[in-house]
Amino acid sequence: MHPVPVAPTRPARASPTRIGLLATLVVLLVVAILAAAIWLTAAYERNEREESLAAATAAAAVALRARLAATERDLTRMAAGLDAAAPAERFDERAQQMLADDPSLLRIELRAADGRLLVAVEPAEPRPRIAGRDRDALGFEATLAKRSAMAFTRPVYSRPYYVHGIDERGFEVVELAVPWGRGPEGALLAVHSMPRVLDHLLPWAFQRAHQVHLSEADGTIVARGSSGVRGAGVYTASAPMELQGATLHRLLDFRGHGVTFGRHRFNPIPADLIVVDEVSMVDVCLMADLAAAIKPGTRLILLGDKDQLPSVEAGAVLGNLLPGVRRTRLSEGGRRRVESMLGVGVEGA
Repeated sequence: MHPVPVAPTRPARASPTRIGLLATLVVLLVVAILAAAIWLTAAYERNEREESLAAATAAAAVALRARLAATERDLTRMAAGLDAAAPAERFDERAQQMLADDPSLLRIELRAADGRLLVAVEPAEPRPRIAGRDRDALGFEATLAKRSAMAFTRPVYSRPYYVHGIDERGFEVVELAVPWGRGPEGALLAVHSMPRVLDHLLPWAFQRAHQVHLSEADGTIVARGSSGVRGAGVYTASAPMELQGATLHRLLDFRGHGVTFGRHRFNPIPADLIVVDEVSMVDVCLMADLAAAIKPGTRLILLGDKDQLPSVEAGAVLGNLLPGVRRTRLSEGGRRRVESMLGVGVEGA
């Protein structure tokens, strides 16, 4: 039997269509990998910048608080050293030294318990001047800070408020009130310019790299830095800088990250009476945190107008409470008594 020769089989050739499709898929895969790598790199760099900005913002707020605290200590020492019989003695010398040490200060005043201006010292070098009509008689915010400082015998900051300069250009200020004398017999008032707080108390490198502004809890801007170069300011970060006795966050011992508070049901606020003003701006979550941190037996007084500024976050706490709460309208005599206590007019009471 003779073997039959068999012709060798040739491998099938891939069609040009299949080769083109395979090449296209490979190119698309490479492009996708490159795009993913670029996106991940950009996201990583963005996160790095945001984290760096958040850290720099927190550090700047710490530096700002430390500088304000130093002025507070200096003013407290000055108040303790005043002679009740002659409080104006050496006042100018000490006040000028404080003004030289803190470039954000516009003036330091010595006032009697009834608010009368005894002595006022302004810096020797040029700084913005407050119009006399804003200092002849103290406004509501300054009066409240002065009376609170005298009532609680400790330093108290006012809320930021607007004043007119002598050139009619206005700006926001915050006043630090420190009681002096036994009784006490009055208060020292240090007037901080909020724009100068940013321009002169913040680290220069931070100012140069970012847009900086100070704002209220509701987002209202009270001062802007004048030297920012719009660098990393495309990213935003914030750090709380509460002044003494000013906010619910400070009362609840805000820890500076997330929504963690040091005061809660297991570590309540050590107070027998808590008064909260501007309750219309308090959101439901913050009010819940406050309620949880109140110990049994503590009285809570809420002040506000439900038709004023609403909270930035969710909830209308005051508006929801009012339908079930008895409301009181001051009589004409009651209004006059409140005005006499505050030293300012009360409208719409």
